[in-house]
Amino acid sequence: MDVNLPLPPAILSGEDWRLQVYEKEHMMACFNKSITHTMGVWKAENALLATLPTFFTQLAIIITFTYVLKRLLKPLCLPRLVADILGGVIMGPSIIGFQNFSLEYIVPFRSIMTLETIANYSLIYYMFLRGLEIDFKPIFHARIKVLSIAIASIVIPAPIGYALHKLLLREAKNTDLHSKPSVYGSLFWGITLATTNFTELAQLLANGKLLHSDIGRTALSITVITDFISWFLLVIAMAAVNDSHLYTMSSTLAFGILCAFVLRPALSWMARHTSIDDNYNEHHIGLALAGALLFGYITDSCGSHSIVGAFMLGVILPKGELKNAIMEKVEYFVSDVMLPLFFVVIGLRTEAHHIKAGISIVLVLAIIVSATLAKVVGTFVAALINQMPLRDSFSLGLLMNTKGVLALIILNSGRDLKVLDNQTFTIMVFSVLVMTAIVGPFMTLLYKSSGPSKQIQCKSIRSIQESNSEFRILVCVHKSQNVSGVINLLEASNPTTESPISVFAVHLVELTSSHASAMLIVHDTCKSTAGGSRGGSGNQKQSHITSAFENFESEMMAPLFKHSLPYLLTPPCTRTFASLAGEKDVTLIIVPFHKQSTLDGGMEDANSYVRVVNKNVLDNAPCSVAVFVDRGLKSILPSPPPPTAATIAATVSPCSSLAGQMTERH
Repeated sequence: MDVNLPLPPAILSGEDWRLQVYEKEHMMACFNKSITHTMGVWKAENALLATLPTFFTQLAIIITFTYVLKRLLKPLCLPRLVADILGGVIMGPSIIGFQNFSLEYIVPFRSIMTLETIANYSLIYYMFLRGLEIDFKPIFHARIKVLSIAIASIVIPAPIGYALHKLLLREAKNTDLHSKPSVYGSLFWGITLATTNFTELAQLLANGKLLHSDIGRTALSITVITDFISWFLLVIAMAAVNDSHLYTMSSTLAFGILCAFVLRPALSWMARHTSIDDNYNEHHIGLALAGALLFGYITDSCGSHSIVGAFMLGVILPKGELKNAIMEKVEYFVSDVMLPLFFVVIGLRTEAHHIKAGISIVLVLAIIVSATLAKVVGTFVAALINQMPLRDSFSLGLLMNTKGVLALIILNSGRDLKVLDNQTFTIMVFSVLVMTAIVGPFMTLLYKSSGPSKQIQCKSIRSIQESNSEFRILVCVHKSQNVSGVINLLEASNPTTESPISVFAVHLVELTSSHASAMLIVHDTCKSTAGGSRGGSGNQKQSHITSAFENFESEMMAPLFKHSLPYLLTPPCTRTFASLAGEKDVTLIIVPFHKQSTLDGGMEDANSYVRVVNKNVLDNAPCSVAVFVDRGLKSILPSPPPPTAATIAATVSPCSSLAGQMTERH
């Protein structure tokens, strides 16, 4: 070695370990390890030093520490990934990992194997959940503009990452540029720069109230395509590093074909023959989680990463009640409890004192800046060529630079395969941190106003009475129970061919980390037919709601709907919801009451977020708003006579009057 690395004094010696090797490529420490502790609690010198107590101590510390960081960084509009990476880096050797107390009680060498094992389990389940959320329809229905920008956002930054890695190794002057780590390490750098994380991006757009804007829909569509290509490139890179790369590629491809054309139809057949009344229970969820481990084992045996198999299973599982049950039971535990352990592993491998080993800090900063700008510039140029506005082009470049867990998985895989050393791994981790951290603040500066980009004229029911213009209604549905009452109300409005009513129906669901796929549906429904199948969260429920509105339209034999039924995520997007009302030039918004009727005729709160949504809609709507109170009493009342013009006017008048009174401020 030409470079002498500084040796942290805390790791020179310890009570149960001894340092063997400490180089830029790796560090080796030998430690005493007891497979089982048989002395018992009362005879042990310190029960907290046992494997299980140490693991739970680490888990509690990282969860608490990451939560505090998230709260501190939230006002800065930084994505969650920034807090996760910072938490891992601080617990690693860069900050406190090589302190005596930390090596003794927090991250002792003897606990690293357990920590990495559980972290790998968390990755398997995390990617399984991401596979459940993925929807490939945007890839097959992508427009030329979206497809060209997606390809440019990969083709341009990937070679730049490859070249930057080569430049770093050449300046370090301690590595053979033709060696295996040099060649394949550059490949992993390039793939890392080409990735964009869909989940982080969707959450970022939701927080910035850009989810339903043109730039948000375009960014999400591009991200689905780039994610798919990044997965494919990762499999190729891991196969290329292995000596038996032909076996790895062929076996992984064969298993993927088996999943797509054999297992997926079989699972769909099983789902169709499962009665709707037969709710999925813990046994079904347990089988799915066990299947994720099995699929991970198969792809790992093929020479690929174990997360590839778990992701495949998530993709081929039927979207519907089973998917919703898995997400509801497992999502929080995996994302907020298990996954932080993976960031600790990343932090333990990130050693800041290795960054400038053999090179100047100026070169390191230049590499980080170049890596950050690579995808921004590539996407920016492609967007301009596709005649997007200057601000939107730059914003799209920033959004495409949003990294996530997949980028860290690629780097960690390169470190496992020993094609990335401590220096190249650490520099790229900090590059990912910088890339993701700058997106939120810059987007806040570019889009300071959370409202629509153009001035929306406020409208009310009285305005259309004076101008005799088209009556447009935006109907909100929170759950399938709201549909029957809304349809009864629309039926009383008596739409006809001569006097049609344009209804824009939206299904509102509460925004959680498990609804990233539902965000995509907002974009995808604009290009799907009303009766087409839709993937993602709540697919089965959405189909029922859509069918109910379509059946009512056909029974009325009148043109009613001008827009398909999308998902709108709330409560963070209620201002965007008001923007939608302005863009569609609606006159009346109908939202369901936050209370529902009980069997004894009373009312009870259905969901707390519905009340928040209704209040925000009333505060931000550019038109009349009506809160629809449905007591569900129609079925027990005698059938009314056929409606006449007078009775219809009398029925609709109270609602119209109330809505008009609520919008006197307009």
